[in-house]
Parts: sequence; structure tokens; C-alpha cells
Amino acid sequence: MSEPSTVTPRLAERFRLLDVAGSGGSAEVWRAVDQERGGMVALKIERRDRGASGEERAAALRALAREALHAALALSPRLPELVDVGWLSARAGVARVEGAPGEERRAFVAMRWIEGRAVAEAVRELPPGERAALALAVARDAGEALGDLHGIGLAHGDLKPENLILTPEGRLGVIDLGLACSIHETAVEGATLRYLARRDAELGDARARDLLALGTLLAEIALPGVGAADDPIGAARAAVAAESAAGPTLDAICRALLSPCPTARPSSAWVTESARAALAGARPARDPLAGRSARRAGDDPGAPGAERDRQDRDARRVRAAYLRLRRHELETAPGVRDDVASWLADAFAVVQRARALSSAEPGAGDGTARAGSPQGEAAWLGRLGPDRVARWLTALVGTSAAAWPMKAVASAPERTI
Repeated sequence: MSEPSTVTPRLAERFRLLDVAGSGGSAEVWRAVDQERGGMVALKIERRDRGASGEERAAALRALAREALHAALALSPRLPELVDVGWLSARAGVARVEGAPGEERRAFVAMRWIEGRAVAEAVRELPPGERAALALAVARDAGEALGDLHGIGLAHGDLKPENLILTPEGRLGVIDLGLACSIHETAVEGATLRYLARRDAELGDARARDLLALGTLLAEIALPGVGAADDPIGAARAAVAAESAAGPTLDAICRALLSPCPTARPSSAWVTESARAALAGARPARDPLAGRSARRAGDDPGAPGAERDRQDRDARRVRAAYLRLRRHELETAPGVRDDVASWLADAFAVVQRARALSSAEPGAGDGTARAGSPQGEAAWLGRLGPDRVARWLTALVGTSAAAWPMKAVASAPERTI
């Protein structure tokens, strides 16, 4: 599991730029080598168009800062891992990390590069009879990514084939958190229209829109007629209502995700577990994601790695519930006290660097607050009170936590809890 960490650049020439991997309205994405940590990164660098107003540049910086912030909090093996964020100057194929903004310096966000190919490419290469297995594998992994995001109160906001990458190891990564937002957000900003139910009476909140997009993607993968339709949502609903040839489990998953009632759509955790059970129960066959057996340690409940996978998922649930409770504080607090969860100070340091981008003022990158600093005492991140510990544990185990001796539990050190 990826964990947030404080990054202090030591190499003057941090990134070696290889080639442009993509481009958007506010930034250009490079495939680059991280010469300090090793490995490949997706380096998103602020784009400065001639004639752009100060407000337009400020909006672009806020967008990069928001994406870095969300990546710092979204601890998931299926989502982009934040490597670094800050300011850089690039020349002759090499990017030098700088301590503060300046005339020749641009904001950047570096994510761990996810090697692989897009889902759409894999679908084109598969015979129709193998597409349902691919859809189940996508349901398992994309559902896990959404579950990790939704657990901290965030929605992806732009789930589409281009943002689903199949890795050589046979798993799926969900990329691009540029449009991530609160799960309760009802306004739509920049989403792909193909995956919005614009004919429905209600679009629902961002969480519900994520789930609908996932259901549509699964139907597009498994059912060729849906992928070719101008209205894929309508075509997918008609197909699963008629009990398509995708199989009972996939039909049930798609039918639930495609519900016209946003609040009736299931949790992403249910999607993941349903798909995982179906893949584990199937006879071993060629895995459309990796060309290996479809039954891997993470899918087979009896396999040696299954218990480790469950423990990892449980650990992420604990942190996600905690971060969801404290996300607003992380985004606004000036510092962290010593008596909080042990990893919170590291997460806070990365969040601070992401916040510095949106200010775009000289010296903004140098003011990271640390535990023990004398500023802003009242607003600091300290330990949770009994009522908030109760909210945290209730989010994890349900209403049965209300019967626990919460005062005694809350009196324990937060690291112990």
C-alpha cells in the first residue's frame, strides 16, 4: 500500500524528460525518469499560454494543487501514487526542482507512472467470448479504486476507458484525478458526456455518477452492441434488462450500477467483492488482463496471498475513514501535533506542498508547517475527541460501535486506536 511521505529534493536535476504523454488545458504530461528515487513518473507541468490572464493561470494552479492534494490522500494500489509536487525549471530535457515559484519556474505534480495499455485497446484485441471475464476483472479493480476514493469522501469524476490502464502484472490502474471532487458534489464539471445519464430525471451526486460510469464501461466491454451505441447508457440498460449473454454476475453488477435512481446504486465495495467472488469461483482460464490464470492469489480466498490482501484492504479502510473525518482540517490546518496517528504528519507535509501551489506567490513553497511550530495553535491538527472517535469507528464497523465504551476507547492514545 502506498503511504504519504515528505519529499525533500536532493538532486539538482531531478527529472529526465523522455516524451510527451498527453496534454490538457492547464498542463502538459511528460513521461520522465525520477533520477532521485528511480523509476518512471508521469510529470504534469503547468502550461503557460501566451495571452493567458492572471486568473486563468491561478485557476490552472488550483487545478494542479487539487489533483496533488487528492493523490496525496488517496492511498490505493489502484490509484496514482503522488511522488512529488512543487516548482521546477526545465531545460534541455532535464527538470530541476526549485524551492519557490518564479518567472521561469512552473508548477508540477509527479505521479508514479503506471505502465500498461488502455482498456479500449485490450477490448479490441479480445474475441467476444472473453470480454465478460475482462469486464469482471475491471469491475474488481476499478471498483476497488473507487472504494478507496469514496472512502475518503472523494469521487473520481471522469471514469472512462482512457483512464483505465491494464498493467503487465495483470491488474488495473485508474489514472487522472484532475476532476476529482467531493462525493456529495451535485454540479458537473468537465465530465465525459458519454458517461453521464443526461436523459435521467436526476444525475445524482458525484459518487452516484462514478458508479453509473463504471456500469456503462463494464457493459461496453462485455457487450459489443453497447460500445457501438450513441447512447451507451440506454443500450446497456436495455441489454441487462433482457438478461444479456454477459453472465449472471456481470448482469447483476451492471443492472445495479445502471439504476436510474442514483441512490439505489450499490457501493463500489459490493461491486469489487461480487466480481472477486465470481473470478475466484470460475475455473482457471486465461486471464484477459495478463495472459495467465484467471485465479490469482488476490482472487482465490484460499491462496496464501489472500489474507495479506484482506489485511491491506482493511488497513486502507481504517485510514480512509480517518482521513474522511479529517480531510478538511488537513486542507486548512497550519500544523500537526505529536499525539495524532503516526502517519498523519507525513500526509500533512505533502498536503502543505500541494496547498502552496494554489497561492502562486514567492516563497510559498518554503513554509511547510511542522509539528511543534508555534503558529496557529487553535487550528492545529490534534487528537480526536470522544464524539469524533465514535464517528470514525461507526464509519468502520457500523452502528454496533455505539454500544462500545467509547469514553474508554477514546482515552487511549490515537496511535493505539
